[in-house]
Amino acid sequence: MPIKLNTAAFKTVVSHSDALSVLCSIAHPCQKTGSFQGRVLQGRRVVAKFLLNVDDNATSTQANIDLASLVEGGQVSTRSKKMKAFSLKTGGYALFYVSAGKGRYVVELRKSNAASSKPVFSSRVLNKGDIFSAQLIRPGRYNVTNTKNDKKAVYDVVVPDGGQKAMLAATPLMVTCSDKGFDPREGEVTASVGVAFVIETPSAVHIDMYKNEKGKLISSLATQKIRTPRYVRPMRAGGLS
Repeated sequence: MPIKLNTAAFKTVVSHSDALSVLCSIAHPCQKTGSFQGRVLQGRRVVAKFLLNVDDNATSTQANIDLASLVEGGQVSTRSKKMKAFSLKTGGYALFYVSAGKGRYVVELRKSNAASSKPVFSSRVLNKGDIFSAQLIRPGRYNVTNTKNDKKAVYDVVVPDGGQKAMLAATPLMVTCSDKGFDPREGEVTASVGVAFVIETPSAVHIDMYKNEKGKLISSLATQKIRTPRYVRPMRAGGLS
């Protein structure tokens, strides 16, 4: 069987919490019991749906929800018996991630059978308790912006001395995202280990590479906005077999 390489991972130079792509994820705490319908969107088009049941009697404290896999399965119809369902213990985390492909997904949760269509969660704006994580593979300098309050930070992605052993021993850079800005506002991130943003204020975190490892400006990439047409066909996710 031929191996399908996840080439999107090696090309990634931007990671946006409001347009989830490969190598980044959102952990959302689910504090209230109930049945929720999840929607995955590209732009304004719904490309997949799923169910999330939060219950005191559930055993799992984390539900791992691969948005790429849901889109690949084409699970859009609310009447489909094949709609993927996840179970989570009250107080646990729903982990949304993209395993392969270009992604650029928004994920929402709504109460099932509720009269109001307002989402109880939307990745377009993260709120207190959410955690946004990104693995940054390519060494270089990255600008980070919270587009909801225009606070900024700068992080250098480096390959540490000591090679693979040093990388395996490294831990993610933990960053607090508050109304005062990012803490720390500068720092080093070990390549492929990543950075985790603990959200304390309404946020949309944009990470954009603007210098490569040789210090060469690549502002044309860093300033390139992620745009998705209003109506698009679901992308087929190609991943590791």
